[in-house]
Amino acid sequence: MGKIDGHSTHVHLYLNGLYWGLYNPVERPTGNFGEEYFGGSNDDYDILAISRHASAAVVAKEGDLVAWNEMQALANAGLSSPEAYAAIQEYADIDNLIDYMLIHQYATNHDGPASGNNMRVLRRREPGEPFRFYVWDMEFTFWNATENSNVNVDLANTITRVYDRLRDNPEFRLRYADAVHRHLFNDGALTPHAAAARWQRRTDEIYTAVVAESARWGDFFRADEPFTRDGQWATELNRLMTQYFPQRGDYLLDDLRAAGLYPNVAAPEFGQFGGVVAPGFPLTMTAPDGGRIYYTLDGSDPRQPLTGNPIGTLYLGAVMLPDTGTVKARVLSGGEWSALTVAGFIVGTPADASTLAVSEIMYHPAGGTSHEYIELMNISPTETIELTDVRFTTGITFTFPTGTILAPGERILVVEDLAAFEAYYGAGHPVAGQYGGELNNGGEEIVLEAQDASVIRDFSYGDDSPWPESPDGDGPSLVLVAPTTDPNHADPFSWRPSVADGGSPGTDDATQFSGVATDDLDEDGVTALMEYGLGASDALHDPTVLPSGGIGELPDGQGGMAQFLTITYRRNLAADDLTYEVEISDDLQAWSSDAAHVVFLSSVDMGGGIALVSYRSSTPVGDISRQFMRLRVSTR
Repeated sequence: MGKIDGHSTHVHLYLNGLYWGLYNPVERPTGNFGEEYFGGSNDDYDILAISRHASAAVVAKEGDLVAWNEMQALANAGLSSPEAYAAIQEYADIDNLIDYMLIHQYATNHDGPASGNNMRVLRRREPGEPFRFYVWDMEFTFWNATENSNVNVDLANTITRVYDRLRDNPEFRLRYADAVHRHLFNDGALTPHAAAARWQRRTDEIYTAVVAESARWGDFFRADEPFTRDGQWATELNRLMTQYFPQRGDYLLDDLRAAGLYPNVAAPEFGQFGGVVAPGFPLTMTAPDGGRIYYTLDGSDPRQPLTGNPIGTLYLGAVMLPDTGTVKARVLSGGEWSALTVAGFIVGTPADASTLAVSEIMYHPAGGTSHEYIELMNISPTETIELTDVRFTTGITFTFPTGTILAPGERILVVEDLAAFEAYYGAGHPVAGQYGGELNNGGEEIVLEAQDASVIRDFSYGDDSPWPESPDGDGPSLVLVAPTTDPNHADPFSWRPSVADGGSPGTDDATQFSGVATDDLDEDGVTALMEYGLGASDALHDPTVLPSGGIGELPDGQGGMAQFLTITYRRNLAADDLTYEVEISDDLQAWSSDAAHVVFLSSVDMGGGIALVSYRSSTPVGDISRQFMRLRVSTR
């Protein structure tokens, strides 16, 4: 449903070596939870619960009850007026509260709001910071698909008191209806297919593990006929899949309509509900029960709050979509507004693995975490791409806002701290926003997903050889070599240190060879292309820039030492237009650069845009009569 809540997993639990069964550890909504997801310190939070051990009284697990009591007093005084509705939003996250109640209503929970039990509430103690509500201990769920549960509830000093009094407010009722429509229609989170698919994913995770659980506890209540996976567990799964999920949404909708939380006017239907479309796509809308449709293309509500006046555009025929954006529409019929239909459209070419690269990572800035950034680049030569809803999901979290586009070759940044970034790197960089979390100084996995949840990039960077080591706190950033060639992001040899400390956020620090490759203007026996690749100049006579070789006592990879032929060369870090290959031969005829014959040793950033790179032969010199090594530099 798009809300932050406690993560969980499944484990086999053993107590002192005795198998105890299949367990479900869950992340608790505590002060530490608040600090992790909402900032501040764990001491900044009120963490409240209804405790059975205190006669169902609300207790403060952490913090105090001051703000809670103030919120309850507002609710008890009534919330029907616009002023009261505005005041309660200083205490309660309304959208969070709505989804909290909806999930209990959908799941027919018998041990939650309706029973005044298992409440978990979190609030950061700052003015305007609202309470957020978290599902907890919800195993008494998924009963009869036809029952009315948790809809008409009102218990003093609980979440339901706030919910019940809010139902007297017409703005809240329509806001509730909007959430209902979002989740129960158009493949929303509580539609039959989505709910069943989610349940099936959870089921698949534990399908085999349930056998062990039934072996441990299946005979606890019925020794003569134990519970088993393929008996009782599979039977219940089948009931949910064939009866509960297919029907629950329709019955819940009827109950909410009867409770005044969903209007009798049907919401508008779109000819296509969101997705990728061509520029000028004609979007059609229909009102299933009649009435006039009002719409907007900028993500605003076509209905004016409080007055109820239409402020959107009256639908008179197919709407040509000019740009990426969010379309919102309502039906007005007989003075009553429908729930809101909301769909996002990407007009143009969505980013994918063929067009978008992670081109630079500043994961361990010398100036501290607040100077971190990640750069993305459009590597398509011709296509402008849409980044709307492209998101980092692992390593950091960030979703690109609607309408974000990248022209061919253009770069865009996400940063850890915008104010600190601009103070250090200067203003005017193409920054899309601040990301959540921080980059690990020791390396970690980075996952970038497309708007349709397909993977654009999934790789892990590192800070130890063969990964470049100077980006690990010494000043440079980690730069993808020749990003337009779409190199393998998981290969450490696809990356190099930036030429300058601090990197080149939003720009390219690479250079381009512009001379004649075979020239030797300074007559030192080194061609112009080789001089460029070695970070030298063809205008300066200096044959010493050539690679050097020798015999080195080195680890043999099997725990011992041996002598190997080595080669060391200077690498121009800015020369992304070149490829470097160390080759080996025993007859000066057949040459190989295969990793089975040539072994990478190290790359040392010397500063000034130069690195010293070393390789060795794979075979010790004592095992062969002769070996030759050379460096091949080529244009891409």
